[in-house]
Amino acid sequence: MAAETEPSADLEAPLPFSSYDADMHALRNPQLPQQKPRIFNKAKLTEAQKATHSIRAASEKEKHAALVSGLDTLLTKHTGEIEALVKEHSVSSQYLNKLRLQSRHFKDKQSVSLINAKIHAKAIEVNADLPLSERKKLPEIRQLMIEDPSYQDISPEEEAALKEAVLAAWDLKKLGARTTNKSATMDYRAVLEEINNMVSALSSRTGAAVVMFTSHTHLEDTFEPNWICSDNVALFLMDSFQLGMWDMTRLLEQWACVKAKSHAPDTLVSMRAECSAIINGTLKTVAQTCIALMNYPNYDMNVVQKYSVKLVGWTFTRFVSPYDIHTIDDVQNLLAALRCGACHWMRLTKAELSKHAKEIEAREAAGKTIGKKRKKR
Repeated sequence: MAAETEPSADLEAPLPFSSYDADMHALRNPQLPQQKPRIFNKAKLTEAQKATHSIRAASEKEKHAALVSGLDTLLTKHTGEIEALVKEHSVSSQYLNKLRLQSRHFKDKQSVSLINAKIHAKAIEVNADLPLSERKKLPEIRQLMIEDPSYQDISPEEEAALKEAVLAAWDLKKLGARTTNKSATMDYRAVLEEINNMVSALSSRTGAAVVMFTSHTHLEDTFEPNWICSDNVALFLMDSFQLGMWDMTRLLEQWACVKAKSHAPDTLVSMRAECSAIINGTLKTVAQTCIALMNYPNYDMNVVQKYSVKLVGWTFTRFVSPYDIHTIDDVQNLLAALRCGACHWMRLTKAELSKHAKEIEAREAAGKTIGKKRKKR
């Protein structure tokens, strides 16, 4: 499990809500982290400031033209060197480009760099109380960070804290609740358009049949219910349920609004039951058999080896049944991971399954008990 870190200021002090936003997703869910809305309060420029900006823009345009010209010269020289290398070794330019670029496909996703973590911390420090039009730009922040002795020769613990702050900011932008109905609607429509393009492309490439329904969960939400489907599944609902796409969307809207309004608070008992239901239900799906059943005491043999699957992203300190977890916080963490997919089943390859079997044999040879032995009758 990742070490717990102190939450950022954005999580501790949500923004106050205005009267015209009295009923919003963020207000209805105060337990969620909230993203700060961007407030554009750019002041009007005077004639002198406009003239200065015009002169600066003309200068920047000349500098950019010179840069482009120099870059074109460099690229021309580089292309000539590539062509000479291709002729020298009798290979194609495509093969040479593949050698130059293929390492990207095998690299792990880059983590937060220390320099970016320092710049992030310095940006928060210098821009926290400044209006948008007066905030420092990246080059200025970088220089301030370099000149600040407190950011030099920091300890490994301080480096880790700076990187954790960047990850927390990323999570806030990714998962934080929108604090206005307008921003929530814009986010919803943008993501839906992206998903629609992805679904169309996926169906075209692979022939996959995809259908998806979306809806708001409160009558005050300003985004509209919608649906997405690939061309080869357009008649699925009509053939199977005698319902059109919009009929199913309206049913989803009614159910979602009623369910959200009458949602009972989570209890230890209900969260345990939901954790168990998600684990067993998704196990049946991944194992592709309706008789698959989770077995915590004999997990290695009766689940991993039997169904060639493994549960990853477990959040509790011990691997036990959710009914054997007795603290609300621990069950909440596990349930949140299961709901968002951070904890999920993963199919194992033959090589991974063989490696797991050898690990079991090594543990047995070391005298460890694998699983729970059945009582003798």
